[in-house]
Amino acid sequence: MGVKARVKEKDKKEQSAMEFMSTYGWAFLLLAVMIIALYYFITIPSQVSPQRCSFAYAITCEWVNVGTNTLGTVAQLYLVNGQPYDLIGNIIATATISQAGTANTVCSTSNVLQGGVILCNIMMPSKIKAGKNIVGTLLINTSVCISGPISSCEATQPVSYIGNFTSYVTGNTRPIPVSIQLYESGSSIPPSTQSNTTLNAYVDIFGQPARSASVFYNVLAVAPPSATTQNTISPPYELTDPSGNASATLSTIATSTPGIMAISATFAGQIATNVISIGQSSPVQLACSNSVHLSAGEVGVSGIACSGYTVTAGAGSTYVNYGGSCPSQINMGDGSTYLDLVVGCNPSPLNQGTGSYCYNINGVNGAC
Repeated sequence: MGVKARVKEKDKKEQSAMEFMSTYGWAFLLLAVMIIALYYFITIPSQVSPQRCSFAYAITCEWVNVGTNTLGTVAQLYLVNGQPYDLIGNIIATATISQAGTANTVCSTSNVLQGGVILCNIMMPSKIKAGKNIVGTLLINTSVCISGPISSCEATQPVSYIGNFTSYVTGNTRPIPVSIQLYESGSSIPPSTQSNTTLNAYVDIFGQPARSASVFYNVLAVAPPSATTQNTISPPYELTDPSGNASATLSTIATSTPGIMAISATFAGQIATNVISIGQSSPVQLACSNSVHLSAGEVGVSGIACSGYTVTAGAGSTYVNYGGSCPSQINMGDGSTYLDLVVGCNPSPLNQGTGSYCYNINGVNGAC
């Protein structure tokens, strides 16, 4: 074959290749686009179904998550009170998801200040498989104080807020982790004086400092009650700053009678407690033991978790359980005091002494 013939044959092949690409190239391009679309919309749908929620007004939704675990499917909300009113009493959230039905829960039983955080964990009646994209509606029912701040609220009004959300169902979901801690600037209040003590609370959510958490302070008990004539906390509630901190001042008028005071700070159903000595030396921190003995007049506190143990309180002594486990038995001497600040503790038997005094955070307050 001559040179011209070979060149001509080569030109024909190149022309055929160009004609093939111009005829079928668009088909290859379309196929590539379809493969990419299937990858993004089926293999990783979370990238095209963002987790978000919104309300028509007043409530701001910072975060939403719908997740499934061994117990079922739970809708979790991180909301903010965005209106110029404090929320009073129960805050009830209702979520509706077509694949899981309708459920409601009490997000908070305590008040929420203007700009305060609201946390909700709503357990749905039916379980949704992880990996699904879902949409749903939200309803918040509560009351607002229309006459001023919570401390002087004289008139409330029921309100409802409607919202909606979209989410990608995640797996291994746990309740929103919240913790609160309470510190005080001094461990003892001098006798027969008027003094101020700074109370500091720290709140974290998801292990990070929580901004705008509504912290409420309270004097739980003074034992014996005659140890003080006045106890005032100002302000009685406060929003945490960007570092998760909130502070208040405890003003106390102490008498010459020695005693002990139990204080608390609460947020989102979580409570932190602490104790302050009045007119006496700082309380003795008790170590774990099967049997705890307090001498006459001694003040002992336990803030660590121990297995079931027995406490024997001598005459005029004070025992405070503020962060450990529950004692299995309390033997109280005459004139002794028992303060239990652990939710769920109801020791039995509780052997009472003459003139003894009890305070239990679960509701008992007064003579044992």
